Amino acid sequence: MVIAVPTGIKIFSWLSKSFSKTYMTTCKQYSLLFSGLSKPKYSIINNLTSHDNTLNTDSNIENNIVIYGDCCSSTVGYKYNPIVKNMQQIPNSHMSILIGILLSDGHLSKGTNINARLQFKQSLKHINYFYFVYSKLNHYCFKGAYLTSTTVQNKKHYAIAFTSRTLPCLTELYNIFYSPDNKKIVPRNLYDLLT
Repeated sequence: MVIAVPTGIKIFSWLSKSFSKTYMTTCKQYSLLFSGLSKPKYSIINNLTSHDNTLNTDSNIENNIVIYGDCCSSTVGYKYNPIVKNMQQIPNSHMSILIGILLSDGHLSKGTNINARLQFKQSLKHINYFYFVYSKLNHYCFKGAYLTSTTVQNKKHYAIAFTSRTLPCLTELYNIFYSPDNKKIVPRNLYDLLT
């Protein structure tokens, strides 16, 4: 009992200091984990040393915490390996946009691939709305926006579109918004999905 009380006091004082708001926002190791992820040159893996698996400190890295979903910058042109594809998650800020466009003009397709992809197309008169949506969701795209055309009654109509990567997180949405025979449906839990 004489040893247990001082040891407990030390452990609880260490925990209260280590997880305090002041310590977490000023400590370099926590800031490496939570900030700077949107910078292409930064990688947590690059900051791990091979001999002792500790994080290197870099004076150029910011010390603030970034909420997940705010740092989802464009990944157009970057190739994802299967591990990175499986790590992708949709933050709440993007989920509300995806649900909104799936209820209107958005389309998820599966094809022969096991994962789904998002396709979104708008006419040129709605180009401002299209680029707003694209600026929010280009984190999930490999290619940039492109121009398409369709002919209806011998008249050519132009539109602008984008297609996302095939991702497991989009497959989860596909399973909610599409029936087993690949028809788009309004999900029964729509009330829970809306924000």
